[in-house]
Amino acid sequence: MSFKISNYKTFWLALLAILIMSLSSCSRITARNGEDPIARVYDKYLYASDMSGIFDGISNPGDSARMAKSFIDQWAKRQLLVRYAEFNVPDMQKNFETMIEDYRSSLLIYEYEKQLVREKVDTVVSNSQLEAYYNKNLLAFSLEHPIVKALYIRMDKSNANIPEVRSLIPSNRDQDFEKLVSIGQQQADRFDFFDDKWVSFQLIMEKIPGNPENLDEYLQRNQSWESEDDNFIHFLLIRDYLISNETTPIEYIRDQIRGLVLSKRKIDYIRQVEQDLIQDAFRQNQIEIY
Repeated sequence: MSFKISNYKTFWLALLAILIMSLSSCSRITARNGEDPIARVYDKYLYASDMSGIFDGISNPGDSARMAKSFIDQWAKRQLLVRYAEFNVPDMQKNFETMIEDYRSSLLIYEYEKQLVREKVDTVVSNSQLEAYYNKNLLAFSLEHPIVKALYIRMDKSNANIPEVRSLIPSNRDQDFEKLVSIGQQQADRFDFFDDKWVSFQLIMEKIPGNPENLDEYLQRNQSWESEDDNFIHFLLIRDYLISNETTPIEYIRDQIRGLVLSKRKIDYIRQVEQDLIQDAFRQNQIEIY
């Protein structure tokens, strides 16, 4: 199966007008709202208005001609393929029509529900609502990976403060920790302070050479880590930790819980709308089951 659309020597757009005028005198041409077609495949017709918008942003006549020819070529090929498909898969035709109608219905319902949610569902989730949802579903929130509160320092090997940092790491005195933070802020090549929030231990260890095989076991045995590469000494001080399968703290998943609360709120609202619509339709005798 093959076909060819005529090749013109002058610009396609200019000859479209000539083609329309020449075809207008032919009795086989089917006009649409006073507009004559510019191409035909069996009983399917293409009109200039069907091509509106394809030339937006194109100023070169040559580019416009190529764009027009490409569009008509693709349209003709599609019409031929559809025609042959209809004849060769007739048993599927009714099923396709049902699928198309189902898709249209689903799309309409989706857009309607999205509009209802946007206009009617409150998106503000208070701390008390977050905590209530968290406490009610506590068993569902367990850690997949260990998390820590920690301090990470990376220093150039030539840094004169490395011995002092090494001596301060194991200390439990508050003043030593404050001094360690001060050195890290002022002297380190990189300083990350995660003392006030939980972070993934796995993500931290990806920055550091010599990653231990079992992070949970390591955390239970060690509160600090030191390693080196070609240029830097890496220090990690663990201030607090939770291992895998322990209950996830609410502050670590606050955004996740907010999303879950909103999702449940939206689902509950849509279900209520559906019930109300059915009840109203029954009251108005707009639903009958035979």
